[in-house]
Amino acid sequence: MAPKRIALLQHTLLLASLFVGCGKPIVTGNVSDVFGTPLASAAVTVEGTSFSTTTNNDGHYSIQFVPGQFNLRIKKDGYTSSTVPFSVAEPTTVPAATVILYPRPTEPGIYYIGKEKLEKLSTLRLRREQVRNRSAWLPGSTRYLLQTEEPLKLPEGEARFIDTAPRSIQLARATGRSGLILDTAHRDAAGVVNARAEKVGDEELTVWSVQLQPGVYGWIELEENILGDRVPGETYYGFGVGDAPWFTFLGTYESSWTFDPNATQQEMAYGLELWRDPTVGIVGHLNYPVMEADTPAGRIDNVRYDATTGSISFRARVRALGERPNEVHEFTGKLNPDSIDGTFKRYVEDGALIQTQQVVLKKQRLFENNFEDLVSWQERYSEPILQFRGPR
Repeated sequence: MAPKRIALLQHTLLLASLFVGCGKPIVTGNVSDVFGTPLASAAVTVEGTSFSTTTNNDGHYSIQFVPGQFNLRIKKDGYTSSTVPFSVAEPTTVPAATVILYPRPTEPGIYYIGKEKLEKLSTLRLRREQVRNRSAWLPGSTRYLLQTEEPLKLPEGEARFIDTAPRSIQLARATGRSGLILDTAHRDAAGVVNARAEKVGDEELTVWSVQLQPGVYGWIELEENILGDRVPGETYYGFGVGDAPWFTFLGTYESSWTFDPNATQQEMAYGLELWRDPTVGIVGHLNYPVMEADTPAGRIDNVRYDATTGSISFRARVRALGERPNEVHEFTGKLNPDSIDGTFKRYVEDGALIQTQQVVLKKQRLFENNFEDLVSWQERYSEPILQFRGPR
């Protein structure tokens, strides 16, 4: 064969091999929703070009591109859209990662991302209660409580929520106080739950991630008070987790008497707040003495309560104020609808009896708070230390 023809054949084979090696400039990938279901008929386009296609029933797409830097735009009605940047220098087939689109709710609120669908949380009203202090010059207590219904039960563990609420929100978990999430006087029940927010899609839809434990929860809408602090508003979005029961608030019971015959200050107030826990019986909170709105008092234990007769007793180790020694309080009496009647005894820690007193702790009236509360929601509140638990 002539050398000229051999050279021409070699050149032709070289071009063919280069053509085969280049491949086709194609991006392939899949589109699904947040539940893992393939999305059909999602529009896929290469921005700035005429290249476009739609996903098939399996959520798969294949689309041409021009080598270089380009953006792939994916959208579907009712879902977040997504723009994926690429930088491909050679014409080749590019396998892209699966793109996940989130459903966009048309109504404002909070939506739980379940296994197969979105579940909208019920919109409820946050209850506010104002408790008057016995002393006019001392501040009262504003309590914020969730309602005692659990509209939706969610499983424990990792959970995600789509947020389209009209205001900023904060997740709170109620304590055992019949739905209490915040008590501004005792500062012992903030109930704030750590949740992580992220923005998804080109629309920057807010999605919250949180680890849920058994309990009763509410996404609280926050508003600003006259000081510019964020405080709980009237609206929240509620749900429950697991089988944690609601507690029934029995009431606040208080009385004043000559608490210490040797003290110059008389008429010290002694208060008790009680709840009924379906799992362990009566639980409560002791206020002694009410000298400041957030004065710690002590811890009550050894509770005994007989639901048939109404008899109740408890023992409290009380942390003293100033240089006074710590004390032990004992109470035995009867729990009535409007009062707790019984015998009160005080001891020093070594067991010496200080005082015996017949007392009537009267149930106090709660009324709705009709004024703007001036507490900062961002303030750190301590964990409850004034609780007691006892058998049924």
